[in-house]
Amino acid sequence: MMLLSLAFSAGLLLIVSLATLGGSRPSYLGAVLLSMAAAACVFLSGSAIFLCNALLVGIVAITCQVTAARRRTFVASSLLATAVVYVGAIIFFVIPEQREWANLKENYPVESLAERLQYEKVARNFTPPDNTLALGNSAALGSFEKRMGEAEFGVFRREVSLSQLHAGSVDRFINSQGFGVGRMPIRPTPKNVELPEPQPISLPVYPDDPAETPSSGDPRSRESSRSQRSPQDLHEESLLSFLNPLGFGYVKDRDHVVGFQPHAFAHAPRVTTKWWIDRLELVSLLKHEEPAVYLSDHLPRMQDLRDAETRPLDEFEQGALVALRRGEDVREQSTPDRIRMFGAIRAVKQCLKCHSVERGELLGAFSYDLRREP
Repeated sequence: MMLLSLAFSAGLLLIVSLATLGGSRPSYLGAVLLSMAAAACVFLSGSAIFLCNALLVGIVAITCQVTAARRRTFVASSLLATAVVYVGAIIFFVIPEQREWANLKENYPVESLAERLQYEKVARNFTPPDNTLALGNSAALGSFEKRMGEAEFGVFRREVSLSQLHAGSVDRFINSQGFGVGRMPIRPTPKNVELPEPQPISLPVYPDDPAETPSSGDPRSRESSRSQRSPQDLHEESLLSFLNPLGFGYVKDRDHVVGFQPHAFAHAPRVTTKWWIDRLELVSLLKHEEPAVYLSDHLPRMQDLRDAETRPLDEFEQGALVALRRGEDVREQSTPDRIRMFGAIRAVKQCLKCHSVERGELLGAFSYDLRREP
């Protein structure tokens, strides 16, 4: 907090001033040592403004020692140095950051997802009971939730920053760059708020396409680089890319959401070097009276599918859906040149702040059609 930083600055000035009062002749060596010790301690705590304050007071003390200045000169110079530090922090850090917060506040308003998810309530009127309670395998859910949580630090950093967008201006001011001693390890900053919009990824997706391969810095690239993929691996990577926990934003409840990014594939899932993804389609289970597959020339993006055409499930998909409603997660059918897969999209714990469903409930599915390279 800025008030705490001000208290430390006032305490430092008081202590170093008292250190110069002893003796018949002014000596500032004690003030120098105290200031350097304070700077060393604060360097570890991360308060930039108090660090600068302690260093400047130390420089003032050294100057006064060399020039044999009066005690009154030292006290006045220390007060001036402290004022310069705080005014400088406000001019160069706080004011620009507050302007950035104001711009972001307009771009990321508080919104409600209740109307967008109203279909879940309506679906209860026509969805078969076995789908409503098809909660899947608890161990498999826990394993996937753990993978979703691997990006938790980045998710929390963005969530904290988004929560500050609509906080009081005083809260944003005291958390601005340079202020604070011993505050939260993750400081909310404007740069943590903005998130690139996922670009459309055209179908089909061919193996080792550099345009669709995650960068080495992407935590998912470790999984994507596998040369051999099981159906479960491929489906989980698809889910992680599509759900994108970083895009959840700040969710107080489903009526107060900031910075939510509609689900979309951030990158294409990898298969093996011998196969390519001819189709990967999103299956709606709750929005229509009968399950339907959205038609698109791209990997599924929710914002593109609201008015998209649909088709009914084919024979394989109908049989696979029965298996998913009984608790399976992936159903596969293969021939030497073709693999069909049908994978469940279930509600994990990270989804429940917005979706009014049971943990593990079947919300949708992905239908895959893989072809062997000629």
